[in-house]
Amino acid sequence: MDLSLMDPVMFLVAFGGGVFGAAIGALPAFIFTGIMVIVGEAAFVATGEGSITGMIAFGPFFSPSVAFGGGVAAAAFAAKKGMLGAGKDILTTLMTYGAQKGFAMVLIVGGVFGVIGWGIHAGLASVGTPTDTIAVGVWVSALIVRLVFSPGKTGLLGKHDPSVASSRLGLPEDRSIAWLPFMSRIDMLVIIGASVGLVSAFASIVTGSAVIGFGIAATSLLFLEMKGPVPVTHHIALPAALAALAMISAGQVVMVAVIVGAIFGVLGALLGELHARLFHNWGDTHIDSPAFAIFILTTVVILVL
Repeated sequence: MDLSLMDPVMFLVAFGGGVFGAAIGALPAFIFTGIMVIVGEAAFVATGEGSITGMIAFGPFFSPSVAFGGGVAAAAFAAKKGMLGAGKDILTTLMTYGAQKGFAMVLIVGGVFGVIGWGIHAGLASVGTPTDTIAVGVWVSALIVRLVFSPGKTGLLGKHDPSVASSRLGLPEDRSIAWLPFMSRIDMLVIIGASVGLVSAFASIVTGSAVIGFGIAATSLLFLEMKGPVPVTHHIALPAALAALAMISAGQVVMVAVIVGAIFGVLGALLGELHARLFHNWGDTHIDSPAFAIFILTTVVILVL
């Protein structure tokens, strides 16, 4: 099947993908993305056919700019309508509220933002924008969500409360408002960033797949959904892999490539936390920190390495 990113069929399917993400929740939808990446990359190794990764995991069904983005929008809308307790809640399966009057609009909002997310990605990709256009779709879509659906009208940067933390970039000692309280200290970010960067870089070098580490990292969030604190690392794994593969393409040895991967892993971890402190912590809807780190560092890899 040969469909361009701008084909009307893709936008129609993106509506369905957004509804699906809204129904099961943003994070569960993203976990499906990770599972499909692993399945797709395994199928590619076995058969040479890459449609599962390209058209399913990153296509108009499970693309993060579609299913995850639709789930983010639906959560914010559900909170605005008094169904969901918090607009930043991307873990709850929204069908929990399916019996409530008016819930159908939650699904429709998810579908609409699935189309918006796909449109941002497809438009940027069609003109050759040198970045991860799916990540841009996730991020820009979430900005629109904050402006349109913010239950408390916190604005893009949120409302800083000096009684909680002295500065917008600060956190209280208990880290209670942090995006990931268990992964918000600098030493923790550096250790996890470097370690995941190393293994993702190595995995991509030995398999030739730029996204295998991303798929594993995304799938690992199943344990965050079900069990509690688990590191969020897809914004570490993907830049590390891209940087390492760029080094290999430039003729560098594996040792140099994995070290560069570790550096980009640390940068991904730090950028994600910085973004959270700027956009996420003080707001009342989810604006995705990993997506920001991914498209910034992908741009660096493309333009610099």
